[in-house]
Amino acid sequence: MDVSDEDLKNIDVTETGDTKTILGYKCKGYNVIVNKDSSTTKMTMYTTDKISAPNQNSTGLGGKIKGYPMYMVLNISQSGMPLKTTMEVTEIKNENVDNGKFDMTIPQEYSEMDTGKN
Repeated sequence: MDVSDEDLKNIDVTETGDTKTILGYKCKGYNVIVNKDSSTTKMTMYTTDKISAPNQNSTGLGGKIKGYPMYMVLNISQSGMPLKTTMEVTEIKNENVDNGKFDMTIPQEYSEMDTGKN
């Protein structure tokens, strides 16, 4: 996932200085503010540098946060309603995953839907 220089200007990341231990991994705390399309998203993230795996949450921040997010609180306003989402890693398994799980081929029975939004 590439993040444009323009988008990076709208992302503010501050290390909190506190830590949290999740599943035995010491995680660093970060406060993140993303301003986009006249809305503000605020996140608190705890990441560990002991796990290296690409993920949408850290990649979408243009590398401003190092490590794998083990805990995150996301605060947004959606259609004027405040929404708080908390995510926490509860299990880690070291196992092989069949490449077929990552097949992005569009099924033949798929048909494109027109939502009327342009």
